[in-house]
Amino acid sequence: MNDVPHIASLVHDAIRRNLGRPFFRAADEAAAAITTAGYTRRRLITTIDELLELPVGTVIRTGDMGQIYELGDEKRAKGRDGIAPGHDMSHWVDGFDLPATVLYIPEEES
Repeated sequence: MNDVPHIASLVHDAIRRNLGRPFFRAADEAAAAITTAGYTRRRLITTIDELLELPVGTVIRTGDMGQIYELGDEKRAKGRDGIAPGHDMSHWVDGFDLPATVLYIPEEES
C-alpha cells in the first residue's frame, strides 16, 4: 500500500490553510495531521540494549523470520520474553531475532 498520496494531501491541505503565514505554522499543522492520521516512523532495533529499553507491551517484527512478538517484562542480559499472537507460551527474543522493527510502542498512544 502506498501512503504517499494521502500524506501529500495532508501536507497540501495544511499549506493551503496557512497561505500568507510563516512556513513553520504549515509545517507544524502538517506534522500534526500526519500523526493524527496514524502515520509513524518505524524504528529498527539492532542491539540487545535497544531491545531491553523498550517498554512492556511493545510489538516488534523480527528480522530473521518476520515473527511478531509483544514484549513482556522478563529481561536478562541477552534478551527478553515475548509472546506471539495466538500462542500461550512466551519465546525468548534475543540477538538471533535482530534486527527487529518496532511496530507499536504503548507510550506513544495518545
